[in-house]
Amino acid sequence: MRINHNVSTMNTYRSYALNSSQSQKSMGKLSSGLRINSAADDAAGLSISEKMRAQIRGMNQARRNIQDGISLLYVADGSLGEVHSLLQRGRELSVQAANGTLTTSDKQNLQQEIGQIVSGIDRIANNTEFNTIKILNVPSSNSQDAQIINGLQSSWLQQGEARILAQYGLSGDGQSLQIVMDYTPQPYLAAVSYNIDGSGKAINEQLHIDVSAFTPATLPNGGTAPVYDDRIIAHELVHAIMGRSMNFAALPTWFKEGTAEFIHGADERLFADSAGGTNFGAVVGEFSSWEGTSIDYSAAYAAVRYMHDRIKASGGTGIKDIMTYLSANPSATLDDAIINDPHHAFANLADFNTQFAANGAAYMAGMNLTNTDTGAIGGADADGGAVLDAASVIPDTVNLTSDPLVGFSEIWPGSIPSGLSDLKVQLGANTGNALTITLVDVRSTVLGLSNVDLVNQADTAITSFDSAIQNVSAKRGGFGALQNRLEHAIVVAGNSAENLTASESRIRDVDMAKEMMVFTKSNILTQAASAMLAQANQLPQGVMQLLRVS
Repeated sequence: MRINHNVSTMNTYRSYALNSSQSQKSMGKLSSGLRINSAADDAAGLSISEKMRAQIRGMNQARRNIQDGISLLYVADGSLGEVHSLLQRGRELSVQAANGTLTTSDKQNLQQEIGQIVSGIDRIANNTEFNTIKILNVPSSNSQDAQIINGLQSSWLQQGEARILAQYGLSGDGQSLQIVMDYTPQPYLAAVSYNIDGSGKAINEQLHIDVSAFTPATLPNGGTAPVYDDRIIAHELVHAIMGRSMNFAALPTWFKEGTAEFIHGADERLFADSAGGTNFGAVVGEFSSWEGTSIDYSAAYAAVRYMHDRIKASGGTGIKDIMTYLSANPSATLDDAIINDPHHAFANLADFNTQFAANGAAYMAGMNLTNTDTGAIGGADADGGAVLDAASVIPDTVNLTSDPLVGFSEIWPGSIPSGLSDLKVQLGANTGNALTITLVDVRSTVLGLSNVDLVNQADTAITSFDSAIQNVSAKRGGFGALQNRLEHAIVVAGNSAENLTASESRIRDVDMAKEMMVFTKSNILTQAASAMLAQANQLPQGVMQLLRVS
């Protein structure tokens, strides 16, 4: 009999501790309903179930995301429905205006309602939003203003600057040129605004683009926008670069506008004036008195082209000689440049004025104004040099860059960031699982309704409204298809979340019946071990009995 080590007690206590620990674990599982309460319960199972939980929570959030997307489409469709109603009313009025029984006064009254309809369409487009996000006035990647920005960045500015450098020897001096998109209709397609500093140079230059005016319908001779827009930009770039290269304020307006026209050519302008009944003698009479009319531009173009050809005939390179002198002598005037021209085509500015007044009409009559060329720089009909047609004034090559100009630091408008028209709806728990909703632009300018005229062009108005109705119908149809797709997606997300939850439950949730069995067993064994521990602790008492007997 040994008393230093009560092995029976130690063995019983170990069993008691194990059963008690198991009972506590079972109580924890039964109270939480989970088989895995800590990593020690099942490390691999915990890792798998946590990944499943991430997917489940992601799918549940995706369902809410999808519901938000559906709600956005509801809002868009409701507003587009109202736009449709306005368009139908506008078409109805156009059909009424096309009836010959109406007087001009009657049509003017109808035109007033058309104005209200157009304003109503713009109000809906500009004010429809979801969670403060505008959804019906968003320029898309192929919208008019986005096309203009793309054209400016991809080729128009870069190629225009290159042509001006090659033909005039001029470039910017690194100053900023801010690009401004004007959405309120302006009296110009594009224009450069500036201030004049003390030296006569232009500062604070801005290139303004009238977005609403950059449409094929307003272009000369039925030309299309990609052909003529680049010419307008080239014209305005001449002003911007000349403004930074010389004493711009001292130059006569006809020279500034004539050189800007000459960079892309304006034979067709002269032809249009002639076809309209204006004789070339009248054109010559306008070149020195600037009022901004089409004839003034024709006269300025003809005057600069006449100067160019006479200088070339005298052995020079043309108008580039004048530009070179003006840029090299910042305080010089046009008179100074003509006087100091080494080829002496003209004695001075007054001599040029006299010669052009005497010979200008005959000079213009000798131009071939009916061919496809524009008479652009690089040659002319009179001397047989190379000429350009309208499509090749600036080559239609794409060289996309955010900094297309070498001589200027451009400041681009921040209102048309890339991808603005795309709105993503996250459909699932993982990255890349998204649906893109392309927001639309249904402003009147985009629908082609900004210049609807029931008084003079009722038939055209009917066509315009038909086109607008079809346009809006296509957009509503697209939104409807997306809505159906999202409704299917929300069902899929719900099913996925449900099935993942069931899978996660099988891994992590406790089997209550089985665990109750384990708990009952452990509890009974704990109680038994406790009773046996008491008995084992009594065994050493036999030693005391032996001591009393002895």
